[in-house]
Amino acid sequence: MVEGKLEIWLENWEKNWWHKLVAIIALVNFALVLFNATYVPFRDFYFREIPPLVHLYDRVKGIEPHPDTQHYLETVEQLAISVPQKPLDSTEVQKLFLSLRLQSA
Repeated sequence: MVEGKLEIWLENWEKNWWHKLVAIIALVNFALVLFNATYVPFRDFYFREIPPLVHLYDRVKGIEPHPDTQHYLETVEQLAISVPQKPLDSTEVQKLFLSLRLQSA
């Protein structure tokens, strides 16, 4: 009895493998289209949850970081390094704060 069911299953598989493969390809294609359509609106979510994917796919979509934003983030990083090492009223930290204020305006 089991052998008969196995033979029927194998026959069906051999007959329908092409249909199953096409269905899998269509499903993967639909997932990629859905991802592409939602990429820009949900980029912040993807950036928080899957950063490596965002760095790869930004190049595909032609998204480049704005130079002003990059400079601002570099200044914030310098400030984050300086604050634990030096007092807040030091000249270097005050210059970084001033630079951030000017970049924010």
